Amino acid sequence: MKMQIKRSLAIIIGLVFILSSLGFEASAASTTISAFTQIEGESYDTQSGIQNGSCSEGGECVGYIENGDYTVYTNLDFESGAKGFKARVASATSGGNIEIRLDSITGSVIGTCAVPGTGDWQNWVDVRCDVSGVSGKHDLYLKYTGGSGYLFNVNWFTFSKGGGSEGILGDLNSDGKIDSVDFLLMKKHILELELLTDSKCADLDGNEAVNTLDLLLMKQFLLGIIDKFPAQKEDPEPTDELNIPWDWAGIIGTGQSLSVGATPLLSTSQRYNNLKLSLGSLTVPPYDANNSSLRMVPLVEPIRSLATSFPGAYPKNIWGETPHTAMANQITAMAKSQGAADYITAHTVVGESGQGYDKIKKGAVDTGNTGRAYAASIFEVTAINRLAKAAGKKYGVGGITLVHGENDNGNMAYENNIRQMWSDYNQDIKAITGQTQKIPMFLVQQHTYPSTGTAFSTTAQWRAGVDYPGDIICIGPNYQRTYGSDRVHLLSSGYQQLGEKFGQVYYERVVLGHDWKPLQPTGATKSGRVITVNFHVPVAPLVWDSTLPAPNQSSQTEWRNGKGFEVTANGSKITISSAEISGSSVKITCASDLPASGVNVGYAFTGGTARSNGSYRWGLLRDSDPFKGSITGASQPNFCVAFQISVQ
Repeated sequence: MKMQIKRSLAIIIGLVFILSSLGFEASAASTTISAFTQIEGESYDTQSGIQNGSCSEGGECVGYIENGDYTVYTNLDFESGAKGFKARVASATSGGNIEIRLDSITGSVIGTCAVPGTGDWQNWVDVRCDVSGVSGKHDLYLKYTGGSGYLFNVNWFTFSKGGGSEGILGDLNSDGKIDSVDFLLMKKHILELELLTDSKCADLDGNEAVNTLDLLLMKQFLLGIIDKFPAQKEDPEPTDELNIPWDWAGIIGTGQSLSVGATPLLSTSQRYNNLKLSLGSLTVPPYDANNSSLRMVPLVEPIRSLATSFPGAYPKNIWGETPHTAMANQITAMAKSQGAADYITAHTVVGESGQGYDKIKKGAVDTGNTGRAYAASIFEVTAINRLAKAAGKKYGVGGITLVHGENDNGNMAYENNIRQMWSDYNQDIKAITGQTQKIPMFLVQQHTYPSTGTAFSTTAQWRAGVDYPGDIICIGPNYQRTYGSDRVHLLSSGYQQLGEKFGQVYYERVVLGHDWKPLQPTGATKSGRVITVNFHVPVAPLVWDSTLPAPNQSSQTEWRNGKGFEVTANGSKITISSAEISGSSVKITCASDLPASGVNVGYAFTGGTARSNGSYRWGLLRDSDPFKGSITGASQPNFCVAFQISVQ
């Protein structure tokens, strides 16, 4: 055996000698890659310490990165020079840094890019920094530095010939949002505790310095006192990053009572150019989409004449202020703020108060008072499509909103029902409009039926978004909003706020094309008496809300210290001693030992005593999203979805 190994080695050495004598060298044979293309992180030539992992945006990523690890990309061509670096990253911890080095792991550092915590290993954001002193062909070494444990993941990176810090003014961590994280980064920079790699985006007053005046401007922006910074251009340049394929983007609203509104009416004027279909003198059914009485009119509340009896089917299904005018105006405001000339939505509202899935689904039986929602949707899409063509406009449907679930609180097939509705709408609407773009469904959780116990529909509404990502999007819970005395319906301002949240998420998903997920659990583990629940956090950090009262104080008192969290073991309630936030996780300490199996953790899951002007289930966990509705001005961070999951 030893002789065979020696003989093989001799052959290999001989081949190497021959190839060398012919002028074949590894460095010369390697392919030159432009540094200005998008380079996948996992396409490295060599590496130290890392492993590849799966990526929610497709393919693989560089993962399991710890301090001192690195990846190498050989023979990159920087041409006449690069000035900027951008990487797509995610981190469930506090992040770290990417040192950008040339030709060796100890080579010259041309730039250092800070990576923030993003709340989840698959919550991807872009980070940028400037680079200098590089041109021509080089081997690129990306060295990863930071604290202990895993730091972050890298999906891809690229270089640019312009400065890498070019981005949104005030967005210091380049995650596409201006929030409390940016405020903290600016404060650390001013106090010289942690200097920004590039401070251009922190110069809010445009005086070429970053000081306490800029910090005050950031604070005023987050509080809603100002809506732009002095250094911002008055007229933003148009952007080609917005997805605006149609002149009129249709939005269909279906569901039960929370989808068709309540009085008093608030949104009685249209501040932009958003639309709805007027039936004129047409009586429906039968549904005549070619009738000359049909026309498009400004979107205001009420959508149509108010219902006079219950139950009431289309077109006598509207009970007051719906979420739709506020939703439409929120979308337009966000699009125009990013340079769009306009974004016009055309809204169809067909929900039926008090009716379950069997009354709003495709093929529902029309009783005269119920069962018209789906047929009415298709009628309006057909009519609006015709009117758009007559006006020389392009029309397609951008989204469906589903505000529903009370009647189906015990329906074990409800998630499948939601998926079937999504599928039916996509198939039938595409056949009318000719669009190829998928139509996502946006839904919100219900928290009022039944008043005690648990609701299967509530968790199904969340699970549908998890199981069918991108197609079905749960925008989060509804428990944080103000309800009327019946504990079931929102106040009119609450309908507006719900519409604003729908608008924010629609804008992210449809107009910008971003993946969007609510504040939701990604898993739970136990160690001793402590349960750790990990979360996807849209905008870090996690915080406890201080405006809502603590839940479970007079009923379900085993969980009174849980801030909305619930623990059971084989069906029995386990007393919670405390619940504490730890980064993107919550650590729940129980008062007794936990069994080896059969442990579940829930949140806002079990009904009990309702809060004043609120629902029967709620919790205090939320993120730090600074989003404020453009109509109400109300702050709307993302509250955690209601859920129950098993503990591993």
